[in-house]
Amino acid sequence: MTENAPRWTLESLVDFEHALATKAVPSVDMRASVAAAVRGQDGAAARRAGLRVWLDGIPNKSAGRKFAAGLGLAGAGLSIFMLVAGASSAIGLLDGERGGINVTLFMAILLGVQWLVLLVALIAWLVRHRAADGFSMVQSLVGKLARKLAGNRDDAWWHGLMDSGGTPRAAMLWRLARLVQAAGMCFNIGIISGLAGLVLLKHVGFFWETTTDLAMRTLLGNVVKFLSAPWSAWWPDAVPSDAVIDATRWLPGHSSGLAPGPGAWWEFLLDAVLIWGFLPRAILWFIAWRSERSALANLDFQGRHQRTLWREITGPQRIESDEKPL
Repeated sequence: MTENAPRWTLESLVDFEHALATKAVPSVDMRASVAAAVRGQDGAAARRAGLRVWLDGIPNKSAGRKFAAGLGLAGAGLSIFMLVAGASSAIGLLDGERGGINVTLFMAILLGVQWLVLLVALIAWLVRHRAADGFSMVQSLVGKLARKLAGNRDDAWWHGLMDSGGTPRAAMLWRLARLVQAAGMCFNIGIISGLAGLVLLKHVGFFWETTTDLAMRTLLGNVVKFLSAPWSAWWPDAVPSDAVIDATRWLPGHSSGLAPGPGAWWEFLLDAVLIWGFLPRAILWFIAWRSERSALANLDFQGRHQRTLWREITGPQRIESDEKPL
């Protein structure tokens, strides 16, 4: 693509697939414009430049704009839902009878489940060998919701894009992945907000309990040391010491409520959610953002229907030098 040529975006990619689905036919003048635009280029670079010229000549394009708006609404709705879910989950762990939060349950449910989901996603990626080869369930739901909000009654363009494979499909999947990770970030912000609200307004205490004398105590101490490793050197007050862990064990026979604190527990939990919950999602969001930009910058248009259009525009005499075997 030449320096002055407009860049491909997800909106323009959707417009392109929608125009293909509606059987837009290239005119003689359009063929001449494309030929002039791709002179001196070949392969994928020529297709990116030429097909963008063809798309710019299609009147009344609105599918991409509507889908982008629907995608924004779907992403905002999912993020708000996850924000509320995170705050509700933190508040729901408050033991009203004891007036405190079980730290082992907090870490296992609010952090452990998140990492379990990431582990499953990693295994799926290793099985597929390529991160953008398939949908996650949440990605599929977000895409379907976005199309409904955009008012798309015909999904022909969607199926054409997703069946094309290669970089066009990858660009869409990376955008959906970015929305999902943004929702995951909001979930952790909700957890932090819920926990901070309990500490500031309810003055809750923290405890842990076990039916064994040593196993849970040893495991809890090791987990605390591992999770606090990123900040223990510069913020030791946010690391529960052995004395604090021992003092906050709930023993059978206790009937009174917990006193507020200690501060080391809630500071530790806030940092743990920030470092081990929010930060990984932020990193994945950045990876998805960079990968989407890369996919859009290197669109190959190798789908069968895309190649058919390219032959209609350029004629059978044009030789592609970088075609991949089908």
